[in-house]
Amino acid sequence: MNETKIYKEYGLTKAEYLDYREGMGGASYHLHATFFNVGDNQEPSILYLDGDGGGAILTGDSEIFETEGFSIKLLDCEWCDISFTLMKDIADTIQSYV
Repeated sequence: MNETKIYKEYGLTKAEYLDYREGMGGASYHLHATFFNVGDNQEPSILYLDGDGGGAILTGDSEIFETEGFSIKLLDCEWCDISFTLMKDIADTIQSYV
């Protein structure tokens, strides 16, 4: 996935994106500027950055779980760490839109 396109879609500058992704300042997540139309629904998309090189896109368009789950796609990395608290916050945010 193209990093240049990613940070702009989530309202970040390149410097902000790199700092959130690699700056060791803690994890953050960012809601997409718009929603994706999937059928009759508008699905949220969240950019998650763990501050240590890990990144992921979380979306409400779960093929298997439909409205009872979400999808996670890693961004040019093999791992991405997340706290239980942030995972719950992200899940709650996605669930509030689906």
